[in-house]
Amino acid sequence: MAGWQKAGEIPGLMSGASGPPVIPQAGGPPVIAGSHGGGSLSLDFGIWEFTWRSLVFLVGVIFVIPTPWVIVWYANWWYPACTCRAVRIFLSPARR
Repeated sequence: MAGWQKAGEIPGLMSGASGPPVIPQAGGPPVIAGSHGGGSLSLDFGIWEFTWRSLVFLVGVIFVIPTPWVIVWYANWWYPACTCRAVRIFLSPARR
C-alpha cells in the first residue's frame, strides 16, 4: 500500500467536467415544483388530523409488522390531501 496515489494524480481518471452529461429532452425541460415557473403546493387538511394520523403512522412503523398497512393507509390519506399543480401538469397523460 506504499505505492498508492491520490485519485487526482492519476492522469485521465478525473476529468474537468463535474456532473453527468447533458441529455436533450423533447418538448422542453420538465416542470419542477421548486422552480420560479412551477406550480403551487396546497394542503387540504387540519392540524389535528395531521397530528393524530402522523402519531399513528409513527407507532405503526415502530412496530414492524403493521408497517406495510400503515404506510398504505397514510399514503391513501396524504396523496389526495396534498396537491401540487406542477406535478399534475408533469404527470398528465397529454405530456406522455
